[in-house]
Amino acid sequence: MPSPPDENLDHQFLRVAIETIDDAVEVSDASGGFRYVNPAWERLTGYSLAEALGRPPSMLRSGFHSPEYYQEAWDALERDHAWTGMMVSRRKDGGLIHTWLRSYDVRDENGAVRFRVAVRQDLTEDRRHTEALRVREEQLSLAMQASRDGLCDWDIHTGHFLASDRWKAIVGATGESDDLATEFLARVHPDDLDALMEATAAHLGSLQPSFTAEYRV
Repeated sequence: MPSPPDENLDHQFLRVAIETIDDAVEVSDASGGFRYVNPAWERLTGYSLAEALGRPPSMLRSGFHSPEYYQEAWDALERDHAWTGMMVSRRKDGGLIHTWLRSYDVRDENGAVRFRVAVRQDLTEDRRHTEALRVREEQLSLAMQASRDGLCDWDIHTGHFLASDRWKAIVGATGESDDLATEFLARVHPDDLDALMEATAAHLGSLQPSFTAEYRV
């Protein structure tokens, strides 16, 4: 016969799980003051548990969002007892952190809110990476347009294809952005397509760091 559940053991497992996950977890009471934050929250915000206890989540408010945005989030939390959305907060050192925030109410048997639990997933590095790619693409586009050569850049992971006007004129391409890769391959002479694709596959398979191919369009 199985043993009855051990609530103390269950609580220990839960605490270990919360304290070792990568997402930041915060618990505030009905009055709005923090009662608990996990180590990931401390790393994310730069504040220690001791510094956070008793203070409201608004201590992280960055001013990035409009007052209406905060009010809509609060209204949804009051109405639905849950809210999920993007939240840009401010670290202790002044830096901005982009997070995906999921907030839930924990209520007693009478329906009154006892605690609010929020989980923050850090998206800051993703945002930095996206911004770096955007800047790189703008710089590359400017360089391409300034050149007299037909230049293109094909990101084979995303399928995004960037080409100069000169390249489009040489190839006779008329599409925009992601359509250009398909249009380019369709214009390669059938007798040259297999050799071009084999050379490309060898390059992508790291069999050679670069390759040169001649083909007709």
